Amino acid sequence: MNFSIPRLRLAFNKHLRALYIHAAIFKSCKLKGAGGIFAADDTSAVLEAKRDIVMQTVKARKPVKKSSRKEPPSSEQTPPTPSNAQHPPPAEPIIEPRLPFWEVVIYLVLAVGLLSTAIYNVYVSSQEHMDGFGSYILQPGWSFLGNRYKDISDFEWSYWTAMITPFLLVLLVGHISLGQVVEHTMPKFKKHFLLVYSLVCLTGLFGLKAVVVFCLYTTFAYLASRTKSAVVVWVVIGLEILSLGVDSISEYMHAVFPDEELYNHVAFGTALCLCRLLSFSLEYCKHAKQSQEAGAHHQQGTGEAWGFFDIMVYNFYLPLFASGPILTYEKFSKQINQVRRPFTRDEVKKILKEFGRYIFWALFVEFVLHFLYFPAFHQVRYVFQFLPTWSLAGVGLCHLLFFQVKYLVTYGIPRAIALCDRIDAPLPPICVLGMYTFQDMWKYFDRGLHSLLVSVIYIPMGGSKYGLFRQLLASVVCFSFVFVWHGLERHLFYWALINWLGIANEMLVQKLVDWLGVMSYLKHKLPPSMYCRLLGLILTPNFMALALSNLVFLGGTRIANIYVNSLTHSDSPWPFVTTFVTFYVVLQVTKAAHQYFGKTYLCKKLYAN
Repeated sequence: MNFSIPRLRLAFNKHLRALYIHAAIFKSCKLKGAGGIFAADDTSAVLEAKRDIVMQTVKARKPVKKSSRKEPPSSEQTPPTPSNAQHPPPAEPIIEPRLPFWEVVIYLVLAVGLLSTAIYNVYVSSQEHMDGFGSYILQPGWSFLGNRYKDISDFEWSYWTAMITPFLLVLLVGHISLGQVVEHTMPKFKKHFLLVYSLVCLTGLFGLKAVVVFCLYTTFAYLASRTKSAVVVWVVIGLEILSLGVDSISEYMHAVFPDEELYNHVAFGTALCLCRLLSFSLEYCKHAKQSQEAGAHHQQGTGEAWGFFDIMVYNFYLPLFASGPILTYEKFSKQINQVRRPFTRDEVKKILKEFGRYIFWALFVEFVLHFLYFPAFHQVRYVFQFLPTWSLAGVGLCHLLFFQVKYLVTYGIPRAIALCDRIDAPLPPICVLGMYTFQDMWKYFDRGLHSLLVSVIYIPMGGSKYGLFRQLLASVVCFSFVFVWHGLERHLFYWALINWLGIANEMLVQKLVDWLGVMSYLKHKLPPSMYCRLLGLILTPNFMALALSNLVFLGGTRIANIYVNSLTHSDSPWPFVTTFVTFYVVLQVTKAAHQYFGKTYLCKKLYAN
């Protein structure tokens, strides 16, 4: 065998550089305990990190221009190396397989055509069955649209739009304007103003008895946190969450709040309060434990930002109180206590742009509900189950899109108001058609709830640090909490179960594929376009299962069964084939958008500037 010292040095340098690149990638992509299930590694992020490392290596290896002045020879000068011992050329950047541009365009045209056809059939069916809907479903709409009726059967949308009254708008304007006055004149009393103003506004909106209920829940959670025991906190707040679903307590609350609308406000407001109280109490227990381990003097109830006043300011912060999104106490405390400074022009433009975006989508939804009565079909099942296949698919599509836009508005407007106080609340959800995995659905839809689950359950239980079994166990606890918090109903149990099974399946398959090296093998053996098509075919059933789980949450198990039966019990295979093709082309368009623009950019594209 013919070898030499220069060749050995060449091989050694090559393997050493490969180890350096992989170590740097691992360091840049490592997540602090939140990896795996609830914050899975993003493949595109890993590839971008690998490209950055390679490019840094290339830049570091660029030859430096020699000075015209000759340096005196040094006694420690290294001897010249042979020409065959020169450094090898840098590794080529890894390029993710992509579909041809013309194929993506075809998929885009097909997706637009199929989705538009489904939505048009919803319009046709809405006009055909309009006379069969009662007055509790359709009511006269905007006068300038003529004699058109508007669908009011969606409970959540009707619940939130009923809150938008002139009195509430005055209170929110007062919160913004008076808050700015206090911040510029008496910045030390800004938190005092926020608490007092919020309590006064909530008393005016819901009444004194409702505020007393909120304060009682807050007091119990605060007292539980003073024990510095996470177990005690979970027991107390867990019982408070369970109390919302106990029939005897519900009957008592109905007696205290006989008005159904007021009762819903109190119940929903209490549920959000308990999430915030859980965040504060467990963060305090963690802070107390860290201080004790560090040997610091930790005075009970008098620590900075951990007193009863602090939990009241956090829990009763007006913009996020009644509708969310959930903002963990760690993030809220850092932002509310930051040094105040005047808003720049760019910051004001950003806030106004967000206000305009959310108001536009709210008006758009109101406009659409004058023509597409898709919420009504879920309420009248005897009409819904006999709809044509295209109309049935269109109703499901409209509900999925409405699901996202609804929370875009109800989370977005409070977020924009909070930005006036320099509180950066979690971003609204991205489009449901842009998420084809269960992990992305939970990561990018309700980002506040995801952040809470990661901080109070997933990371404390070990996250991805202690192996696969601990990951599965932590995810079970997370979805058990989600099920109990949303309400102890059968369809919510199935919804949580399907989501856990979906995430567990994605995680197990990803682990198995990485261990066997299947995807790497296919990348080397298949052309890039064929690899993308095969990956799309594999992911499409998962995408369909994700959509089904959302329909279970939105309509219940009976409605979901109607969707499934329309595909599996049809005399013709075309309904299933058409549905599969629709999900496939939408998935390919979404993946192409992620590759072209970047997944992170698409998830934050309208909020970065």
